[in-house]
Amino acid sequence: MHNYPIYILNVEISPTETLKLELNEEQSMFYLGRLPQHCSRNNLFNVLELVKKNRPYHEIDFFEKIVLQTKNEYYKMSFQAIPAEPKADQSNETKELFKDIRITPERDRFLVLVCYEGTIVSPSHFCGKHFHVLGGNGVRQSTIYKWAYLDDVYKQLGLTPMDPELSKQIHAQAKAESETEKRAEPSIKILEVIVEVLKEVTKDGSNEPKRPFH
Repeated sequence: MHNYPIYILNVEISPTETLKLELNEEQSMFYLGRLPQHCSRNNLFNVLELVKKNRPYHEIDFFEKIVLQTKNEYYKMSFQAIPAEPKADQSNETKELFKDIRITPERDRFLVLVCYEGTIVSPSHFCGKHFHVLGGNGVRQSTIYKWAYLDDVYKQLGLTPMDPELSKQIHAQAKAESETEKRAEPSIKILEVIVEVLKEVTKDGSNEPKRPFH
């Protein structure tokens, strides 16, 4: 296991304050299995009890500080990946392709999202707060099971990644088309109403007795 930091644990204790703890691979595995994205105070107490039994002092101090200095009912937890330094030989390195949703992806990199109901959404991106599909619509984070970087998936499948400039052009075009469709929707609905009214008028007119010609 790697002994250098690979994740930063972010614990949001208020809208303006977030506490951070660097984690190596062993620490990450320990906390990923115990800290949900929305962690209750009771859950945090249970984790603290485990930490006190067999974890290093700086980890105990980190969680004790949260428990003693805050009174939150819930805490927002996220794991932020620390970019690894490039190495000359990575042939023996194993890399997990799809990441836990509690791990925050890099902003504006294209992603592949795997949702709990089995839907795969791609390309999408993370704006820093929310996940979005290419056309601009949001994807609720609570529905997402795992995510991966699109270029990593391409490499795994042996495909050539799309040119970044072409990706930007497609993204901009899809967004413009989405906006055009949204603006066109009211006009289409009005036209449908007019057609229905004309049908009713025609139907009513057909039942009226024909007036004789003089």
